[in-house]
Amino acid sequence: MSSAAIFDPGVLPAGLLCGSKSGAFGAWAGPSLLIRDRDVAAEIIGVNIFKYKLLAFAVSSFYAGVAGALWTYYLRIANYENFTLATSIEYLTMIIIGGLGSVLGSVLGRSSSNSSPLRWI
Repeated sequence: MSSAAIFDPGVLPAGLLCGSKSGAFGAWAGPSLLIRDRDVAAEIIGVNIFKYKLLAFAVSSFYAGVAGALWTYYLRIANYENFTLATSIEYLTMIIIGGLGSVLGSVLGRSSSNSSPLRWI
């Protein structure tokens, strides 16, 4: 049995998308939203701001690492030349179009950005 039959690269992003959606309603979602809106008020209430900011950084780093691993699996080579200024602007456009606080919005932003790529730079 080949490794392609065992590992389907489409299953992992779908699982991570469901995990991020369930994490948005988990036990650490309330303090995270409070820190996002009013960090001084969260500190006064007694929320450990350092803990939740470190947790947010770790989760986002995990997602970035998985995305890099899937990208390398897709291209079969790790190369920095694929990431130009236009690529960075395209990713930021996807996030801004979809909405900064929404997982579904980022997915929809990707689909709308895919239909009209930015190739003018």
